Amino acid sequence: MADTYNGRLKPGAYKGVLGASESHDTLSATKAKVDELAALVAGARHVVVHTGAGISVGAGIADFRSATGVWTAEAVAAGELDVEDMGKVSSASRPPSEAMDAVAAHGFRAARPTYVHRALSFLVARGIVAFIVSQNVDGLHLRAGTPASKIAELHGNVFKEWCAKCGAGYVGKVELKSVGFKPTGRVCLRCRGPMLDCILDWDDALPANALDAAIAHSRAADLSIVLGSSLQIAPARGLPVRTTRKNGKAAPGALAVVNLQPTCVDRHAAVRIGYDVQGVMAMLMERLGLGEALGTWEAPPPVLGWIDAPEAKAVD
Repeated sequence: MADTYNGRLKPGAYKGVLGASESHDTLSATKAKVDELAALVAGARHVVVHTGAGISVGAGIADFRSATGVWTAEAVAAGELDVEDMGKVSSASRPPSEAMDAVAAHGFRAARPTYVHRALSFLVARGIVAFIVSQNVDGLHLRAGTPASKIAELHGNVFKEWCAKCGAGYVGKVELKSVGFKPTGRVCLRCRGPMLDCILDWDDALPANALDAAIAHSRAADLSIVLGSSLQIAPARGLPVRTTRKNGKAAPGALAVVNLQPTCVDRHAAVRIGYDVQGVMAMLMERLGLGEALGTWEAPPPVLGWIDAPEAKAVD
């Protein structure tokens, strides 16, 4: 659960703007904007999707900064934030109660990939999405079948270990209970080196291979889409806007943002949608003519075992 994971992090870090007001588009406005987004996707050659906690709310995992977010609740309880100063909250910001209860009782392993996770795995398999950059540690992208080589999990994964000696990665079924690259007590089956958790604490540097891949793909993309993130944590917050620079491309790329709260890149976005991210993804799949195909698609099995590093080479 997000607050269980949160309890393992060092206290006292600045956590960004909490409880910010949400911006809600009407259904008709959202449909029109999704049409624009679908046209951008259809015309793009290299699409990168940047995901945040908002896409996992539907799996029962609370986000961090919405009016019902974990860090927002902490600030209110500590008297650091007045409830009346916060924006109104929508149902899209609240995890479904049954799923939330399961995650509270059993941890991240009780969460199941949402429609967004499944759709993104499908779009990666179809070659429509080239790469995913995620700030989430819940492992749901890999559990939805997205290949490890097609995603940079910038802040780690509670189910993943890595070898301090040879750098090999391993994804298991057991949620690790430490953060900050601490020994898990297991050894690498490839070189016998010590295995470490791969979850960042506040003062940890991002893993170089994940960050390098995220930067390379963000620069090379002709379209970046932000889904469910308020983009408040560096360096992830600065990656999507790299797409809008030329970076040796024939032309600058485009940026789209789907998030209820404001982000630091909204002014750069060709399309900015304030609507439930699950609903937007369902509309997008229909506009792309892929809704029915996703419904009958047999997703790859969850990624488990030894894995490859993310692909740092972004384009041919």
